Amino acid sequence: MRKRAVICGLFLLLFFPLVVHGLSSIDYFPLVLDAKWEYENPSLKTSDIIYSTKKITGNHTASEFLCFDLQEDVDFLGISNSVVHSYAYDIHPNFSRILEIERTTRNQLVGVQSHDFNPPLITLRDPLKVGCSWWVGNDGNGYSINRKIVKFETINTPAGTFTNCIKIREDQSVDGKPFSSGYYWYAPNVGLVKGITEGKLVEYNIPSTNR
Repeated sequence: MRKRAVICGLFLLLFFPLVVHGLSSIDYFPLVLDAKWEYENPSLKTSDIIYSTKKITGNHTASEFLCFDLQEDVDFLGISNSVVHSYAYDIHPNFSRILEIERTTRNQLVGVQSHDFNPPLITLRDPLKVGCSWWVGNDGNGYSINRKIVKFETINTPAGTFTNCIKIREDQSVDGKPFSSGYYWYAPNVGLVKGITEGKLVEYNIPSTNR
């Protein structure tokens, strides 16, 4: 009986890992100048495909962090929407985090909206372990966001097959009442490969870095 239990335990560790050893949150969210990701997502209301592009266009210092500006452009039904997310690495001796410091949205309908997050939103954080959960923060629009690592798995997209992807469940609430939920998948050294709004990754380019 004991031998069978040991064998079952080894099987679970091999095929259903609880943690990816040697990798941290910064490996799953590359902040490299000129890095670019392209996504496609079928519209829920029409037969059209929504295409979005994300690219790190520059960096600046804010709240004592070196922030990388990730510009996201979406054009659907003739309405263009552009969002610039300013992300930063927060590295400590025993753990690291990916923080969103600022966000600026430009929309043809509502104009320009800017948010400085204090405290910053925690997009990813160590330890990368199944069951680990954290409060992301308030997004500036009245939504409180929580995230939880559900599992590690392989994801197939038009851009390729990615192993050891983190599957994260995100829950949003307003005034303590559940509002929406969805999932995001991040691949090591690539970033977001699938999401509830982006759809699936179709192409990407991460320039080499000495980080």
